[in-house]
Amino acid sequence: MENNLSGLWFGVGDSIQTIGAGTIEFLPKFIIAVIIFILGWAIGALFARVISQIIKSLKLDNVLQSTGVDEVLSRAGFRLNSGAFIGGLVKWFIIIVFLVAALDVLG
Repeated sequence: MENNLSGLWFGVGDSIQTIGAGTIEFLPKFIIAVIIFILGWAIGALFARVISQIIKSLKLDNVLQSTGVDEVLSRAGFRLNSGAFIGGLVKWFIIIVFLVAALDVLG
């Protein structure tokens, strides 16, 4: 009976040690992945703002209004803001690219 208990304690101790080693090995990768993701989010937001400002300065919305796109969108219940739309697309594209990189770090 005593031999079985010592074997059980050895197995439990070995399992706890394996879990601890795995956690210690995983933690730095996780922190790096979170940093990569946050960096991607910040870069994506920055690019979205820059692109939105560029499109505003090009007055693309005025061109689209003259073609009648604004009228169609207003009937559908949307407001024409092409800069915000394209900026949002770029932002989420960049975030997804950084998310893939962060997940690659995690393996």
